[in-house]
Amino acid sequence: YQAEREPHVRAITEMAVFMGRVVCTQNEDEAAARDRDLLSKPEGERFMPMADTVGLKSGVLSGDEFAGTIFPEPWLKKGEGRTRFDDVAGLAPLLIYRAGSEAAGESFRAAGGFAVSLADPALVDEGGRVKSLLASCEAVLVRPDRYVFGRGDASALTAAWATYLASGVSPA
Repeated sequence: YQAEREPHVRAITEMAVFMGRVVCTQNEDEAAARDRDLLSKPEGERFMPMADTVGLKSGVLSGDEFAGTIFPEPWLKKGEGRTRFDDVAGLAPLLIYRAGSEAAGESFRAAGGFAVSLADPALVDEGGRVKSLLASCEAVLVRPDRYVFGRGDASALTAAWATYLASGVSPA
């Protein structure tokens, strides 16, 4: 976990320190120079872009552009209302799959994961964000911290996840 998150923590901490120096300068001349510099730039170039802290580089499948990105949490229908997906799934890993992968979903559930079909009427995918993740593949497997582990064949994903858990080593 530390190997995966340390780059994020470092980048965010460095950005916070940098912004603190920019915003909290007590020297009037430095503040005036900062303001002139910022106002002289086009609006889109006034601030330093945030370091790449979104994607994980380890603990995910390589070769998938979405592996290591944050999963867009859908809703689930509950009675007359709805609830957040995570309120039902808890801290379990997730497998969301297209129709035809029900056997892999059942196997994943039996191993302690939370699995749901994209076609399940209880799944409320506002904006089609989850569906877009599955546009070119059969399934997406999401880690308990809600980063995408990988996309692809549902059975292959569940096997890769089991291998990852058993070995503690980042998958290829």
